[in-house]
Amino acid sequence: MKMILFALISFLVGGFLSAQTPTPAPISKIPPKIPVRDFFRNPVSRGYDLSPDGRMISFLQPWESRLNIFVRPVGGGEARRLTSEKDRDIQQYFWKGNDFVIYAMDDRGDENFHLKRVKVKDGEVKDLTPFPKVRSEVVD
Repeated sequence: MKMILFALISFLVGGFLSAQTPTPAPISKIPPKIPVRDFFRNPVSRGYDLSPDGRMISFLQPWESRLNIFVRPVGGGEARRLTSEKDRDIQQYFWKGNDFVIYAMDDRGDENFHLKRVKVKDGEVKDLTPFPKVRSEVVD
């Protein structure tokens, strides 16, 4: 009886130990290397948001290698660029009513962000905080 119990325990322990050893993947199954630049390039688009009335959808998309704000009707149609920022990406934005989009922009790289408003109708941009050496931000 002791011999059978010892054999059973040995069999179970051996089974558990062999199950813990991973089998190496065959060379043909190793995935290809991903280029480093793929981790740092701009997305095709991101940051989708609906206008308060639900008629327009906004999103960030590259233009001149920088993320800018685009809008298009929810029912489909051509996307229209609202902003023309070439020096730095727009990181975040939000709707203010149905007619305006507000975003923060660091124009000079000095971490002094300015709040800007863009009209959805015609893309007119207005700096809401045009003061030197002042950092502004939106707290939600």
